[in-house]
Amino acid sequence: MAIHKGRLQIGIQGPADESHGRNLICGVEQYARDRGNWDFWWDRQLDVSFAKTYPLDALITAAHQQYHIDEYKKLNIPVVCVTGTIAAGHLPLVTIDNPLIGQTAADYLMDLGFDRLAFFKPKFFDNDLRFYGFDKRIKQRNPNAITMHFPWPDEMNALTPIQRVAYYHQWLDQLQFPIAVFAYNDIFAMELMMTCRSHGLRVPEDIAILGVDDDELACRLSQTPLSSIDTGAFQAGYQAAQLLDQMIQGKKVPKTTQFIKTIGVVSRQSTDVLAVEDRDLASALTLIRRHACNGISATEVLDKVMISRTSMEQRFHKLLGRTIHQEILRVRLEKARYLLRTTDLPMPDIADRCGFSYASQLSHIFKRQTGTTPRHYRLSMRQAPTNTQEH
Repeated sequence: MAIHKGRLQIGIQGPADESHGRNLICGVEQYARDRGNWDFWWDRQLDVSFAKTYPLDALITAAHQQYHIDEYKKLNIPVVCVTGTIAAGHLPLVTIDNPLIGQTAADYLMDLGFDRLAFFKPKFFDNDLRFYGFDKRIKQRNPNAITMHFPWPDEMNALTPIQRVAYYHQWLDQLQFPIAVFAYNDIFAMELMMTCRSHGLRVPEDIAILGVDDDELACRLSQTPLSSIDTGAFQAGYQAAQLLDQMIQGKKVPKTTQFIKTIGVVSRQSTDVLAVEDRDLASALTLIRRHACNGISATEVLDKVMISRTSMEQRFHKLLGRTIHQEILRVRLEKARYLLRTTDLPMPDIADRCGFSYASQLSHIFKRQTGTTPRHYRLSMRQAPTNTQEH
């Protein structure tokens, strides 16, 4: 292995023209910035000759073809893969957890009250693990829920987004509303949203749409700001770089797969709806979503809707599997997680913004509910995640 004095030459292979790839590369770059002595060579095209042409000390690749994996195994440099399942057992692999992404989508949309749900994915993405997790979780929570899959015919593969719209219209004609749709990624969620508008459907009142990758620009440019799942791609990139660094230092690294835990849903207007026919329950849930972080209590919720505690608790448990108090805490903690991920606010300020009396109260409840402290959660979101799983 060619070791360069001073700075290491690190190859990165993978496209950055979509959010997932950009976030992965940003995670790698953040680790390099923390470490301080890496220079990068970047190949967008996944060309095997790239690793043989440039003076690389190590390589992080998004290769997903067996031919690439076989060639990289022959290189006399450390290699870590960051996508797909082909590399499993052949190279160290750090990747997002697609079944968990599907489960996260199902829980989020069902918590909004939906019992009609659909998965929207083009056929040329051969990874059905997101749908597997989505469908499995729905069946676990409500065996009577209606689930469906967009039937992507082969002739659509060669069509442009504008040409695909006619097929989307045909599919929308077959649906019953209201319905929640989980799209494979933000780009296809945007395509569906544009079709809904020309179809005379309201988002989110008729059709709630949830994307994946949390491409902030795409989500905010959508006709209705798009809710999306943060998959943990940044953390996967950071963890892959950390693993590569261990290999460069001569440490033995097992050829196992590390699945990065999904960060969660970033809620925006495209899912800002409650598909709940019970008006009293819908009113209670709306109150909680609007005022949980202002310190509202379960008693105050009941006073507003004027329903007996026993009756309302039964309705909450039937729909959500939680008590009123647990739902209030869930909303507060979701806001706390968001602020911990995206800001540098001190803990007392976060506690105040999330409806907790003291920072110590937030820390105690946060650890009890999540198994980690707010400080460790913030560090794991900024740097190497501690919530990887080895399968």
